[in-house]
Amino acid sequence: MGDVLAWSEVARNIGPLVAGFWGIWIAWARSRAATRQADAAIYMLRGICDDGQYESYIGPIIETLTAYIRKRSRSDECQDMGADDLAIVDMLRDYELKRG
Repeated sequence: MGDVLAWSEVARNIGPLVAGFWGIWIAWARSRAATRQADAAIYMLRGICDDGQYESYIGPIIETLTAYIRKRSRSDECQDMGADDLAIVDMLRDYELKRG
């Protein structure tokens, strides 16, 4: 009977530790997936702007991305620009250079 209680106590103490590590891994994986999805969206919008077939979408895309960068640059939370912000700024710069 003593062995069963000892193993029960070990399982009770280790179980939450394993669950905690599992939760941290899931949070990391979800964060990584969200970052990839944001990057894909930025490059998709860039592709739409580069394709002449979607001329009517370019103006709203540029306005939306410009407003996003403007708002982020004014917020106190954003001290440095992340990779997604830099990709948007590069896209806007390239668009302006292409326009002439």
